[in-house]
Amino acid sequence: MKIKSLLSFITLTTLLIGCGDSSSSSDKMESAIELYMAAIPFTDDNLKQCLEEGINTQGVTTSKELTNLACSVPITNVHGLHYFSQLETLDLTNADMSCLAIDEMQTQIIERAAVDEDESITQVIQPAGCFYNQIAFNDMLLKACVAEEVALNGWVNNEEVNYLSCSEPAINDVTGLENFINLAQLDLSLTAVPCIDLSHLQTALPNTDIVTPSTCLIDNIVFSQPVQTCVDGQAPESGLVVDFHSLTCNSPEITDLTGLDKLTSLATLNLVGTSVDCDELGELGKVLINTSISKPLSCEITPETLLSDLPPFEDPIMAACIYKKGNENAVTVGDIVVLNCGATTGVPDKELTSLGGLENLVSMQSLIINATKVDSFQPLKDHPSLKVLSIFNLKRLNNDDMVFVHENMTYLENFNMGGATGMKDYAKFNAMTNLNFLGLANQNLTGDDLGTVGELIDLKTLNIKANKLTTLEALHSLTGLTELNVTKNPNLSCDQINAFKAAVPDANVLMDQGC
Repeated sequence: MKIKSLLSFITLTTLLIGCGDSSSSSDKMESAIELYMAAIPFTDDNLKQCLEEGINTQGVTTSKELTNLACSVPITNVHGLHYFSQLETLDLTNADMSCLAIDEMQTQIIERAAVDEDESITQVIQPAGCFYNQIAFNDMLLKACVAEEVALNGWVNNEEVNYLSCSEPAINDVTGLENFINLAQLDLSLTAVPCIDLSHLQTALPNTDIVTPSTCLIDNIVFSQPVQTCVDGQAPESGLVVDFHSLTCNSPEITDLTGLDKLTSLATLNLVGTSVDCDELGELGKVLINTSISKPLSCEITPETLLSDLPPFEDPIMAACIYKKGNENAVTVGDIVVLNCGATTGVPDKELTSLGGLENLVSMQSLIINATKVDSFQPLKDHPSLKVLSIFNLKRLNNDDMVFVHENMTYLENFNMGGATGMKDYAKFNAMTNLNFLGLANQNLTGDDLGTVGELIDLKTLNIKANKLTTLEALHSLTGLTELNVTKNPNLSCDQINAFKAAVPDANVLMDQGC
């Protein structure tokens, strides 16, 4: 029930009460707030009880008079609290609740405010022992470990935390621990945290003795004997995986890649003279995603490589697309120059889930794809020939994927995508200096989301139609632009459009407004 509906109901009821002459004005007001409370669909009886006590104690007569509330009983759901729009604080220090449960209440309040598009958020007052709720942890298992240690030791602030043992194997993110600057020892020995992240954490906490997983030490990694000999001669003096950046192993005796997948900080790995299996090498490349791997000649894919000799594509829909009309006579990798897999949009059982294998199409220059279920751009990293990429319906991709594009797909000349409503980080587009066409249609963009697109001074065409733009100021520096499409941006004023025209007079502006 909306607040407006509640108010209408209460107003009508109050008028009816006013028809009698036996009730005082005070009684009428009290009846109104009681009726208001009765109309709220609470899901937690304790919250309702707390509100009733607060209303009676403070003499509240209307919902807007309640600005502060303290609860002495535990609550599990704050639904209904949003009907008190002026509530500034909710004090749960004496509610006999765990810190994690209190934090969940704050999360519920924030999520509800987002739904209501309400910028004023009720702040939850917490006991001193809940100080870690103010830290942004990415790993909830890590946060639960911290909560347990805090409860056991009675710590009340970050500075008091001097020891943590968090060795749950599923923990894989240490974000937040950098706040505990007085940690003497931190045990993460059984976790799955990447060694490089632990190295960064050690830099942030130089006085902390961090017990790392065994695989962060090169001596603890099991290699095949020929690889072990190779590693022994080139390993860094520190013995740490994070310091191992380059490895060359060219012995034809090497056939087993065991252990190399643990060397996650390698920038280069040279296996040219080995006898490794090409498919296994491909799997290794999926793990060492930031490593440049030099392969044996027998594993190198060239335009002359037969399509039948390629490793299988991860998605059968992709494989079927490659041989459809336009490519039905393709025999070699070099025959695939343009690949259009965009016709499957809206057909659930024919939507692509993976781009795995496209890295082997070394002659492909143009790719059009419906990527509703695709969750990674990784196969397109540093593609040797791709120039044109059009990807639509990017429902599963997020801001991290956009950062990946910025950093690893700067070779693109034409980049067009739509439906990527989860992507908002366009601040690094200025690294894509080869772009002459950029399409960002239908992405709920505002002017602020354009980031540094305005630094792409060689851009010729920009399509930002069907967004929520209110300003074009970030684009005034694109003096070489020849076409700008801002159709279906109803919030964009003629003043903004005319200001852009004055700054970029040679650009043809496609618009709905008659400016």
